[in-house]
Amino acid sequence: MVYFDNTQKVLRCHLDNTAKTFNKLLQPMNGSVEIKTCLDLGFPHDVIRIAGGFATGVYVKWNASTPIIPVDTCVNVCSCSFFEINNDIIDIFNDSTFLQLNENLKQGIYISNFHRGNHFISYIQSVKNGKRYLLLHSSASEFKSNYNGLYPIKGNWFYDQIKTYCDRNSYIRYIEGKDAEVFYSLSENLVSFNETRHEFIAHLLLRNKSSILGVSHFHHYFMPSNNSVVMGSHILSGGQ
Repeated sequence: MVYFDNTQKVLRCHLDNTAKTFNKLLQPMNGSVEIKTCLDLGFPHDVIRIAGGFATGVYVKWNASTPIIPVDTCVNVCSCSFFEINNDIIDIFNDSTFLQLNENLKQGIYISNFHRGNHFISYIQSVKNGKRYLLLHSSASEFKSNYNGLYPIKGNWFYDQIKTYCDRNSYIRYIEGKDAEVFYSLSENLVSFNETRHEFIAHLLLRNKSSILGVSHFHHYFMPSNNSVVMGSHILSGGQ
């Protein structure tokens, strides 16, 4: 992908149209929206997201006099977690290890989804300092498509409360008021939930194989505030 190639130009126009529609929705609420794109702007794998006006590699921030959340941002928390380790663990990368991991997770609350989308489990080593890492990349599927999830799936806890604002050939689907407040409360808690989830899975994989010397978590799908969503990108400290 080349930055601002023809695909990204089309997506940028799509997002500009989304911003115009969203701004019209927010005007009676004394609000406005800003949509920023990143270098990796691209098509999402969720048809819901692109049809609803959004893309991947985007930061959306809005303000309004009432709590409101555009549901087709398809909020979830997706994270990359780097576990610095002290031993070589190449021998755990085999079918037996991961079949057993999946079987163990089926007995608990965590859903294994490392085989889906762009998720993965990797063992990496720095070419600069030789440090070893176990890298986990996945989302909190436990709060995605089920009843308590945050995807706009028919039959879940907020689906019947979704409102639609239409403007010509585009639309914004949203929830507002107390539903939006509860939605954000769930989303906010998912940051620590997915960190703990990754740490638990890393412990299962590394137990008796290696010690964890440190861990760093980086989230690229989440709500950094009750009026913003990061979709497939990262924000720096300070909100920039």
